[in-house]
Amino acid sequence: MKPSRSFASDNNAVVHPEVLEALRRANQGHVVGYGDDPHTESAVAKFREHFGADVAVFFVFNGTAANVLSLQALTRPFHAVLCPEWSHIYTDECGAPEKFTGCKLVPLGAPDGKLTVETVAHAYHGIGDQHHVQPRVISITQSTEMGTVYRPEEIHALAGFAHETGARLLAESRLDGVILPPIVTPVMVAAAKERIRVACERVDRDPSEIRVVVPVVTAPDMDEVEAMSISAGRLVTYLQYPYYGDTLATANGWDLGPVNEMRNHPQFQGLTRAADLTFHRHEMLGPASLLPREWIFDSCAIGTVDECVSNLVRFIDAGADEIATYGSTPRQNAKLITAWRERKRG
Repeated sequence: MKPSRSFASDNNAVVHPEVLEALRRANQGHVVGYGDDPHTESAVAKFREHFGADVAVFFVFNGTAANVLSLQALTRPFHAVLCPEWSHIYTDECGAPEKFTGCKLVPLGAPDGKLTVETVAHAYHGIGDQHHVQPRVISITQSTEMGTVYRPEEIHALAGFAHETGARLLAESRLDGVILPPIVTPVMVAAAKERIRVACERVDRDPSEIRVVVPVVTAPDMDEVEAMSISAGRLVTYLQYPYYGDTLATANGWDLGPVNEMRNHPQFQGLTRAADLTFHRHEMLGPASLLPREWIFDSCAIGTVDECVSNLVRFIDAGADEIATYGSTPRQNAKLITAWRERKRG
């Protein structure tokens, strides 16, 4: 006999009256669908309130869809997902994760429902062997299917193992290049180059095998407004996101004070979505004026063609193997590219 009550799925229960009331209130008037309605925007704003402005929210029908799409975004068919033997994705989703990701779920022994670093580490084998799936994702649930709960230090330990192992596996792989994000300083380039060297030497790989490419925002021979729009306006679009912006500023050695002041600019007050989805870079010059100008000159190449060449040389001197012009068009960079080539020939 089936039980009269089951906690296996929320689909087994009736809809809570407050949910029905919320649906009734929302079911008024005529609005454009597919995410452009105020109800969706309000829900997205709540996610960003809790998780940061750089969060992208995608609504799906149910938990299986959420699990499958999340894993699919993180994996390729030759990857493996490590999960507890009692995990929902392994026991209750009828093979959907494996069908739609093409990768293998590897169940690990977890009598109390919780994975440990020791258990996960044992599953990391066959790395680089084309006959073995490659571990890519560690899947945990909070609370677990056994009703147990991970302590913060347990999650921290698993995350630390995943990050450290991921960096090591990257160094061990046969990837031959790294592309850094735009708007970084030569100091950050040098630090990244050093991290790559240490990681490679730890696994007996020649660091010179990995080429470092730096995208540099270039604005040669442009008027002040266009140059600042391309450089400072673009910098605002990166720094506006709390997590990414803080990480970028810290890596560049910049003080977060001006960053936070920029985020609180009156132009950004009351926005329901990210500023770069609302304003063009030319419209960012007000907030950009709150950022130190030396940040722009240190991370971009603007000014005369000769000044741009000199700025680009700084990135090469810091360890970059290649420069990719960024933020401006080939036509705008034509004279700069010619000057750069002539410098190399000279």
